[in-house]
Amino acid sequence: MNVDLVNSGFEAVAAVLAWRSVFVLRRDREVRGLYWPAVAWSGVWSLWNGPYYLAVGHHYSFVVTLVREAATLTWLALLWRFRK
Repeated sequence: MNVDLVNSGFEAVAAVLAWRSVFVLRRDREVRGLYWPAVAWSGVWSLWNGPYYLAVGHHYSFVVTLVREAATLTWLALLWRFRK
């Protein structure tokens, strides 16, 4: 079993869910029922995962975490834009 492929699969699911959150926020133009620091922490975690995955040779996980990080940063930017 290739642990990088398994881990990148988990990261990919997180990335898909994060992008789904972006699309919902763009559609609704408001945030309800979500604590933004939790999303920000996920973004910080993704920033750490990038160098970590490279250090341990998990290249697939590295690429997918970049996609996840892009979604998180986009979501936070939209949150800032649509704040009341």
